[in-house]
Amino acid sequence: MKILHIVRQFYPMIGGLENYVFHLAKQQINIGHEVTVLTLNKSFVNNSIYPNNELISKINIIRISYFGSQRYPIALSVLKHLKYYDIIHVHAIDFFADYLALTKIFHKKKLIITTHGGFFHTKKNSFLKKIFFQSITRCTLKKYSAIIACSSNDFNTFSKISKNVTLINNGVDVEKYSRVSKKIENGTLVTIGRIDSHKGIDKLILTISKLIEKGINVKLEIVGPDSRNLIPHLHQIAINSKVENIVKFVGKVEDVELTKIFSKAHLFISASTYEGFGIAAVEAMASGTLCILNNIPSFSEILGTNEFGRIVNFENIDEVVQNIESLLNMSETEYNVLSQKARIYAENYNWNEISKKITNLYI
Repeated sequence: MKILHIVRQFYPMIGGLENYVFHLAKQQINIGHEVTVLTLNKSFVNNSIYPNNELISKINIIRISYFGSQRYPIALSVLKHLKYYDIIHVHAIDFFADYLALTKIFHKKKLIITTHGGFFHTKKNSFLKKIFFQSITRCTLKKYSAIIACSSNDFNTFSKISKNVTLINNGVDVEKYSRVSKKIENGTLVTIGRIDSHKGIDKLILTISKLIEKGINVKLEIVGPDSRNLIPHLHQIAINSKVENIVKFVGKVEDVELTKIFSKAHLFISASTYEGFGIAAVEAMASGTLCILNNIPSFSEILGTNEFGRIVNFENIDEVVQNIESLLNMSETEYNVLSQKARIYAENYNWNEISKKITNLYI
């Protein structure tokens, strides 16, 4: 089968969306499909321009130019690249989703789409987003043979405007992290992901400050790129809270370094107010790291009632501190038992099984 994945950003950019497409493509190649990824030629992070064609990990990449905003980049030339493929799999609800639906009468290709949280990542312009969703997006999805919701939250949202929605949870490269050998540095808290306003990094810093005030020896490592130049502001919060020496902005890291970070992490912690899925949390579980997660639908869905983590309300710092202290005070034996349970649970998100479910929808 000849498969074309269409996504607005792809490697070397790294994020949840990019990782999803990368691992799905690799799995499909491994079972014999011919896979290409079509993406934009300009990085939203640093405005770098990348080659029109490239081969990365056996994935053929086509890059095209665009105009307009990063939220809705317009790339009309996408139609020139569809003819060769049996399946067009679009990722996210954006220009590509709308344009390929509008032009289906001409290209006549079988269209599949994965929701990736839609465009509800923040509450900004929420009224206009709801109008667009109920009108344009509703019409767009009628042209797709299958709509893949990668979380229960997405399933509930998109089922309101289409009966053709299938829930297939996001996949995670759990095998890579399941090999992590835990050598915990006591009190090391880690958060991982692109630094953005909805990630709640300020709340994490205030939490660290509160823990220090209580005499609890902790430090925080913040791992991920700062595409919106928020670190100066966050660093000032750390200074004001007198924790600048124990809050470390690590930046973007490669996989080898990330496994080392998970190895020493005592707890993975996230105060994010929105996640389409929560890949980093599952990666943490796969590495055997216990989790403290904000009370949002995607995290609640991932963790459920499992005892190897806690769902907390980061609007209540005292509650967060209490739960962190409880996990940090566990005996080594108790921690190791829960760590192993977390690793086993993370196998539910193994890409091997997830990719089979997705590819079966193509037929």
